[in-house]
Amino acid sequence: MIVLLAATALAFPLNRPDPDHMEGYRCLRYPVGDANNVEITDYTLSDAAPGAPVIPEALRSALTSFAADDALKAASRGRGVSSMSAVTSLATEGVPVLKAACDRSATDQDDFRSGCKRPKACVAQVTIDGQALQTSESGKIGPKLSPIDSPAVALGLVATVDGGVFLPLTPAELAAWSEEASGWRTLDDGTMPWVEIEERRMGWLVRVARRAPCGCEQDIVRRPYWVDGNGNLCMIDEPAVPLAKATEGTCAGR
Repeated sequence: MIVLLAATALAFPLNRPDPDHMEGYRCLRYPVGDANNVEITDYTLSDAAPGAPVIPEALRSALTSFAADDALKAASRGRGVSSMSAVTSLATEGVPVLKAACDRSATDQDDFRSGCKRPKACVAQVTIDGQALQTSESGKIGPKLSPIDSPAVALGLVATVDGGVFLPLTPAELAAWSEEASGWRTLDDGTMPWVEIEERRMGWLVRVARRAPCGCEQDIVRRPYWVDGNGNLCMIDEPAVPLAKATEGTCAGR
């Protein structure tokens, strides 16, 4: 059984996949953080707020091993501990992913940070068969979870490393998003998938919805990542796809 304690990774300098094994895709030198870096000009803005995340039916059945609401709530009862979103628990076979062991020493160089105005530096703690690992280096997480042999684990690892990934899955998460979604408007007809995962010969191509964890650039944008079988990953140099635009006044993390 694997238990992972982690916090939001904002910059995540990673153990990058071998470029010779990426089938022509290239890692971004610097992954996006609080800026979406997407100009939403060539899309039609609808009058409707976005609904639940659009997940292709063929993929939905593969993403069922996430932690339930009661497990996430129970895991957050410890002092200084809080659970991350359910999608992160796909990497740990349904075990809640938590953030803990944080203090006020955060710097821009920290792989793991929690909070916006006064961020905390955090460490990741992975317990495997009773063996505990603590690390502040996000690149060490994936190899501890390897082999990355399913789309669910690949997606969960991406969400754990990049705290901007946004894919509500549980009833409580979906209910919270339903209330919050009034601050966004869908682009085009709102049927664009929020997540796509392709198995490749040397790894996984994961495209998943993301929004900046801090600041005001809260548009929901699907971004691409490459994950290899050894748990190394990076955001790749491929155009992002906007899914929903934040209306004026939507500013999380103020």
